[in-house]
Amino acid sequence: MRIGIISGYYPGFRLDSPINHKVYADRHGYGYVYNFTPERGSGGYFFKVRTILRYLDFFDWIFWIDDDAYFTNFEVKLEQFITPDDGSELVICSSPSTKKLFTKFSSGQFLLKSTPVSRAFLQEVLITDMRIVRSFWRDDLGYYAGGRPGGNGISF
Repeated sequence: MRIGIISGYYPGFRLDSPINHKVYADRHGYGYVYNFTPERGSGGYFFKVRTILRYLDFFDWIFWIDDDAYFTNFEVKLEQFITPDDGSELVICSSPSTKKLFTKFSSGQFLLKSTPVSRAFLQEVLITDMRIVRSFWRDDLGYYAGGRPGGNGISF
């Protein structure tokens, strides 16, 4: 199974996290990509979606990790979160309860299987009208960020 760890930020590098990510990836034999190049038409969280789409076909599974997140337990392998034959294509955790800003899920780290369904899902995210999403968004779903940090839409 080819697992790739993907992270990034445009423009450039904000933190030393890519060193942490690369060491973790190398320890477990995963690929690692840090994207610091512009992605056409994508600001905020949509940079993440376009970056994943760019590299999706290179791996069986992609683990996205935000550039402000770090691996703290190098003994834990990503494979332990993947159940090979259960049909899952997205493995995402709930947001930490210690955060001041409530979100239902954490979009800062997740596993995505490289399939046509996953690609179609990401492409749909990119063309989704945030005004429509805003019209049905409920408080129990968490903070509505508008597709960008601190904005007025979804946070994926």
